Amino acid sequence: MPALLPFLVLQMALPTESAPDTLPTFFYNRAGSTDAMRTAEITRCRLITTAPMGSAETTAPLTPAEPESFSRDTGPLDSVDSCMVTRGWRIYALSERDREMLLRLSPCARARALGALAGVRRPLHGRLIRGGGTPQLRDPAAR
Repeated sequence: MPALLPFLVLQMALPTESAPDTLPTFFYNRAGSTDAMRTAEITRCRLITTAPMGSAETTAPLTPAEPESFSRDTGPLDSVDSCMVTRGWRIYALSERDREMLLRLSPCARARALGALAGVRRPLHGRLIRGGGTPQLRDPAAR
Protein backbone atom coordinates (compact mmCIF):
# COMPACT_ATOMS: atom_id res chain seq x y z
CA MET A 1 0.00 0.00 0.00
CA PRO A 2 2.74 2.57 0.75
CA ALA A 3 4.07 2.10 -2.79
CA LEU A 4 0.66 3.01 -4.22
CA LEU A 5 0.30 6.18 -2.15
CA PRO A 6 2.26 8.51 -4.50
CA PHE A 7 0.31 7.15 -7.46
CA LEU A 8 -3.03 7.72 -5.72
CA VAL A 9 -2.06 11.26 -4.71
CA LEU A 10 -0.96 12.00 -8.29
CA GLN A 11 -4.21 10.60 -9.70
CA MET A 12 -6.28 12.79 -7.37
CA ALA A 13 -4.26 15.88 -8.34
CA LEU A 14 -4.62 15.36 -12.09
CA PRO A 15 -7.91 16.44 -13.67
CA THR A 16 -10.04 13.65 -15.03
CA GLU A 17 -12.35 13.85 -17.98
CA SER A 18 -14.64 11.05 -16.81
CA ALA A 19 -16.94 13.26 -14.72
CA PRO A 20 -19.36 14.92 -17.16
CA ASP A 21 -20.66 17.59 -14.76
CA THR A 22 -17.29 18.99 -13.80
CA LEU A 23 -15.62 21.72 -15.74
CA PRO A 24 -12.05 22.90 -15.61
CA THR A 25 -11.37 26.35 -14.24
CA PHE A 26 -8.88 26.96 -17.05
CA PHE A 27 -8.01 25.71 -20.53
CA TYR A 28 -4.93 25.54 -22.73
CA ASN A 29 -4.96 27.41 -26.03
CA ARG A 30 -2.68 27.45 -29.06
CA ALA A 31 -3.93 28.72 -32.42
CA GLY A 32 -4.54 25.89 -34.87
CA SER A 33 -4.26 23.11 -32.30
CA THR A 34 -6.59 20.13 -32.04
CA ASP A 35 -7.78 18.07 -29.08
CA ALA A 36 -5.33 15.34 -30.05
CA MET A 37 -2.43 17.81 -30.09
CA ARG A 38 -3.43 19.24 -26.71
CA THR A 39 -3.80 15.77 -25.18
CA ALA A 40 -0.40 14.70 -26.52
CA GLU A 41 1.27 17.85 -25.18
CA ILE A 42 -0.35 17.46 -21.74
CA THR A 43 0.77 13.82 -21.64
CA ARG A 44 4.30 14.83 -22.63
CA CYS A 45 4.41 17.57 -19.99
CA ARG A 46 3.08 15.21 -17.30
CA LEU A 47 5.88 12.81 -18.14
CA ILE A 48 8.46 15.59 -18.09
CA THR A 49 7.32 16.96 -14.73
CA THR A 50 6.49 13.70 -12.92
CA ALA A 51 8.79 11.05 -14.41
CA PRO A 52 11.56 9.69 -12.22
CA MET A 53 14.89 11.34 -12.87
CA GLY A 54 18.09 9.51 -13.63
CA SER A 55 16.69 7.07 -16.17
CA ALA A 56 19.24 8.09 -18.81
CA GLU A 57 22.95 7.47 -18.45
CA THR A 58 25.06 10.53 -18.00
CA THR A 59 28.68 10.89 -18.98
CA ALA A 60 29.27 14.07 -17.00
CA PRO A 61 29.70 13.97 -13.22
CA LEU A 62 26.62 14.95 -11.25
CA THR A 63 28.50 17.48 -9.15
CA PRO A 64 30.74 19.91 -11.03
CA ALA A 65 34.17 20.79 -9.72
CA GLU A 66 33.10 24.42 -9.36
CA PRO A 67 29.63 25.23 -8.01
CA GLU A 68 29.62 28.46 -10.06
CA SER A 69 29.44 26.43 -13.26
CA PHE A 70 25.73 25.84 -12.66
CA SER A 71 23.48 28.20 -14.56
CA ARG A 72 21.20 29.88 -12.02
CA ASP A 73 19.05 31.85 -14.45
CA THR A 74 16.73 28.99 -15.42
CA GLY A 75 15.24 26.42 -13.09
CA PRO A 76 13.52 23.14 -13.77
CA LEU A 77 9.93 23.17 -14.96
CA ASP A 78 7.85 23.17 -11.80
CA SER A 79 4.53 22.03 -13.20
CA VAL A 80 2.57 20.87 -16.19
CA ASP A 81 1.38 24.45 -16.67
CA SER A 82 4.93 25.79 -16.90
CA CYS A 83 5.81 23.05 -19.35
CA MET A 84 2.78 23.84 -21.54
CA VAL A 85 3.60 27.57 -21.55
CA THR A 86 7.20 26.78 -22.44
CA ARG A 87 5.94 24.69 -25.36
CA GLY A 88 3.91 27.63 -26.70
CA TRP A 89 0.49 27.13 -25.12
CA ARG A 90 -1.47 29.89 -23.40
CA ILE A 91 -3.55 29.35 -20.28
CA TYR A 92 -6.95 31.00 -20.02
CA ALA A 93 -9.12 31.10 -16.89
CA LEU A 94 -12.84 30.50 -17.29
CA SER A 95 -15.12 32.85 -15.40
CA GLU A 96 -17.95 31.47 -13.30
CA ARG A 97 -20.41 32.79 -15.89
CA ASP A 98 -18.60 30.96 -18.71
CA ARG A 99 -18.52 27.75 -16.66
CA GLU A 100 -22.26 27.99 -15.96
CA MET A 101 -22.93 28.53 -19.66
CA LEU A 102 -20.87 25.44 -20.54
CA LEU A 103 -22.61 23.37 -17.87
CA ARG A 104 -25.96 24.05 -19.56
CA LEU A 105 -24.74 22.34 -22.74
CA SER A 106 -25.02 18.62 -23.39
CA PRO A 107 -21.81 16.67 -22.71
CA CYS A 108 -21.15 16.30 -26.45
CA ALA A 109 -21.72 20.01 -27.16
CA ARG A 110 -19.60 20.91 -24.12
CA ALA A 111 -16.70 18.79 -25.38
CA ARG A 112 -16.95 20.44 -28.81
CA ALA A 113 -17.03 23.93 -27.25
CA LEU A 114 -14.00 23.25 -25.04
CA GLY A 115 -12.18 21.69 -28.00
CA ALA A 116 -12.88 24.78 -30.10
CA LEU A 117 -11.52 27.06 -27.36
CA ALA A 118 -8.23 25.18 -27.48
CA GLY A 119 -7.53 25.88 -31.14
CA VAL A 120 -8.85 29.35 -31.91
CA ARG A 121 -6.55 32.32 -32.41
CA ARG A 122 -8.29 34.52 -29.81
CA PRO A 123 -10.78 32.78 -27.51
CA LEU A 124 -14.02 34.67 -26.92
CA HIS A 125 -14.35 33.18 -23.45
CA GLY A 126 -11.76 33.19 -20.71
CA ARG A 127 -9.08 35.55 -19.47
CA LEU A 128 -5.41 35.05 -20.34
CA ILE A 129 -3.47 34.18 -17.20
CA ARG A 130 -0.18 32.74 -18.55
CA GLY A 131 1.67 32.59 -21.83
CA GLY A 132 1.08 34.64 -24.90
CA GLY A 133 4.66 34.86 -26.08
CA THR A 134 6.48 32.76 -28.60
CA PRO A 135 7.31 29.15 -27.75
CA GLN A 136 10.55 28.82 -25.84
CA LEU A 137 11.20 25.35 -27.23
CA ARG A 138 11.62 24.46 -30.87
CA ASP A 139 9.01 22.09 -32.29
CA PRO A 140 10.93 19.05 -33.60
CA ALA A 141 8.34 18.56 -36.36
CA ALA A 142 8.95 22.07 -37.75
CA ARG A 143 12.03 22.35 -39.92
